[in-house]
Amino acid sequence: MPATEPIPDIKEIIPPPEIADPDKGGILFFCAAAATLLILSILILFWIKSRKKSPQSEPIDPRKAALDHLHALKHRYVDLSAHEVAHETVTGLRLVIVHNFGLKSLNLTPEEFFTTSKEKIMQIFNNEDKERLLSILHGCDRLRFAPEKEDTSERLPLIEKTIQFVRNIPD
Repeated sequence: MPATEPIPDIKEIIPPPEIADPDKGGILFFCAAAATLLILSILILFWIKSRKKSPQSEPIDPRKAALDHLHALKHRYVDLSAHEVAHETVTGLRLVIVHNFGLKSLNLTPEEFFTTSKEKIMQIFNNEDKERLLSILHGCDRLRFAPEKEDTSERLPLIEKTIQFVRNIPD
């Protein structure tokens, strides 16, 4: 075959289309900047959270906390059930009891509490205070386990008696 004649079986080869070469340096710079910003923002968030926790205010006075709780209860006891009033009264009283007798005293009945903490009770309370505490705890038990009544006459005296007791607890 002569050299000038085209070969019918061979077609012209078309090269693939040209794609612009991605700027690898720009992509790496963008990824590094994004990672740096992410790490810095996480560090700043941890720093802000740690600053909020570190300035602790002075310890809360359990007597003041109990009195605040009981005074708030005194203003809203009419809206609560007898069971809720008893529970809130004991909660206010427990703030002081836990301070003086430790956490284990929270789970005890009045009788168990007086039996297990007899020595410390004798050190802290005189006989009159001990009787008032027992009276308050029994009053709360009466409200907590009695059938629900609309009569709120027992609730306010119990709350006031508890407030007086908390005010008079020796330091």
